[in-house]
Amino acid sequence: MERVYQIGDYYDDGVKQGVVIQVSEDGLHGKILSLQQCCCCWADELEAIRSEIRAYSKSDGAKNQAVAMEQDCWQQRYPAFAFCASLGEGWYLPAMEELETFLRNDISVLNAVNQCLEQLGAPIVKGWYWSSTERGYFAYDDEYLVARVHVKDFKYPWNYRIKDEDKSGAGDVRAVARF
Repeated sequence: MERVYQIGDYYDDGVKQGVVIQVSEDGLHGKILSLQQCCCCWADELEAIRSEIRAYSKSDGAKNQAVAMEQDCWQQRYPAFAFCASLGEGWYLPAMEELETFLRNDISVLNAVNQCLEQLGAPIVKGWYWSSTERGYFAYDDEYLVARVHVKDFKYPWNYRIKDEDKSGAGDVRAVARF
């Protein structure tokens, strides 16, 4: 019999481990957030910072991850994507709307996820997170911008924001995988 999951449950299928952040109506499928987190830049070389890879999906980070992985020397040039891929098959840098949907959910969702992370000794979700979504071009610096999502305080579920930022700054990365 398959296990039925709820948001905030620990997920471990023997290959992937994480905290459930989204579930289907039957509780058999959904998305998990990685237990691991790292702080790195989205792109690490000037050419990568100033180029567009066409990671345009706002809702499908797996699609953006695939686009990044098609780039030359992608593991060195795109550290945020490389971190997610290093967790194993199926992990990806979430798209802007995937992060936004999770972060704007009912406060009990956010609390359940962070409570599970704390119990597991993993870092809780707070601060700035890179998304995989490219969002435009900033001519002044000759750079392409990507969306970052900021979580200020879990006491208020609307207390997050999205900001376009250049690819070179340091930011937290949390991977997502489907189950």
